[in-house]
Amino acid sequence: MRKLGRVLMASLLGGILVASGSHIATAETTPPDLPFDPHEYGDGQWLGMPPHARCDVSGSGSVPLVVSLDENWTGATEIEINATASDADSATADSVIWSTTVSVEPGSWESIDVPVDERGLRIWVSEEGLSYQGNISTTCQTAPIPPSQDKNSITIPEAEDLRYFVAPVSMDGRTVEGKWDPVNFTGFYLGDERLDEYSEPVTGQIAIPEGGLQVIATGLYSTKVEYDWTEEVTSTWAFVYDSDPAIPQTPTAPTQNGNSVLIPASETFTYVTGSGDALASGTVELTADLVVTAKPSSGVTVAEGATTTWAFSYTTDAEPTRPPTTPPAMTGPSAADLTAESRGHTQAPTEAMPGDSILVTVGDAFAGQSVVVVMFSTPRELGTYLVAENGTIRVQLPDVVEAGEHRLAIYDGLGSVLGWDPISIKHTNISTTQNESMSDPLGISGVNIPFSTILMAVLLLGAGAVAFVLQRRRDHEPTEGVE
Repeated sequence: MRKLGRVLMASLLGGILVASGSHIATAETTPPDLPFDPHEYGDGQWLGMPPHARCDVSGSGSVPLVVSLDENWTGATEIEINATASDADSATADSVIWSTTVSVEPGSWESIDVPVDERGLRIWVSEEGLSYQGNISTTCQTAPIPPSQDKNSITIPEAEDLRYFVAPVSMDGRTVEGKWDPVNFTGFYLGDERLDEYSEPVTGQIAIPEGGLQVIATGLYSTKVEYDWTEEVTSTWAFVYDSDPAIPQTPTAPTQNGNSVLIPASETFTYVTGSGDALASGTVELTADLVVTAKPSSGVTVAEGATTTWAFSYTTDAEPTRPPTTPPAMTGPSAADLTAESRGHTQAPTEAMPGDSILVTVGDAFAGQSVVVVMFSTPRELGTYLVAENGTIRVQLPDVVEAGEHRLAIYDGLGSVLGWDPISIKHTNISTTQNESMSDPLGISGVNIPFSTILMAVLLLGAGAVAFVLQRRRDHEPTEGVE
């Protein structure tokens, strides 16, 4: 939108932006911002302008333009200067966006400020003996950003209009040199040999070799970054390899629970109050607000961006925070965990049946904590339970459990046994009603016969048997009077 506004303004003004401000001097007087005699900079008459402008966040800046005529100049002394955008993609690439007329006497020179925006500028002069057809230009340019070093590596900064080249400081005992021609970077050389592998721009993280690393930053088109005639722009850096780099340390942060602050134990940092008093590791009870600072021990490097100061507030209604109820994953339980010392520290029923819900006492010291229940001999995890305020948990036994003697163990979240108890699993007894009825034929039918009826039947049966025997005897005795 800002760029569009400038284009519209240029259209309203007929495509001309009027230059403001100028500086005129003679060859005998060198102004403070131009530490050389322009007549000695080149032969005869010439125009000069730095290739880059230091622009602000709005994309606007300026550069000095020098117009120099030698004493033998016979042409016009009113030099008309026009400028177009150096950005070929700009909507005003073919339009004049800045223009001025410079009055220069032979044997003198003039320096004027040229306004530059994000489109850049190309200078056009058409005077006999002084012709520049867009072959000098300037653009807004980000200042080279130094790479950051972390132990034995560097990180190349990210900038759209900067290019970075890296190479070893030396190879095979010979110095590696970066060369320019004259303001364009041509690459790194070992003597007269161009090192192609080190003459291409790089990004990201680069390792520092033992011989050291050199870095050169250029503009987008490998040009040397130059803003004006006096400022020396730093665009080269050297990084030394550290054979024993110190590892940056980050202090452990103190933690607050209610009005208690836990100071960590540390061999690399000393924790002090805001007034500089040392704090021992352990719990500090707050009676007022407290500021804690971690001071590195001698030889300790603090990691970049690490927090070293913390503020803790005292409150009158603070309550300690309960520990988390979800324990971390425990390691696999083993029968070896069930020692004689831990037996009986918990209390479970001595007998139970499959599918029962049993009450197990863990202890009110563990209220609010999660525990894991495991049944042995073969370890079988029965689930994670939250200990109630009275120190108990209700455990659901599986529907299928082998009858016999087992052990029920309670683990904390770290895999330590809190206690264990033996428990006997009983199965339901099989009914003997059918077996007993098999010995009683009457019982098979399921009919209940009164005892008196049975007794009467037995007596009648006995009487019938006696009568039958007596009758048989009579039948076999001889009849009186019969021979």
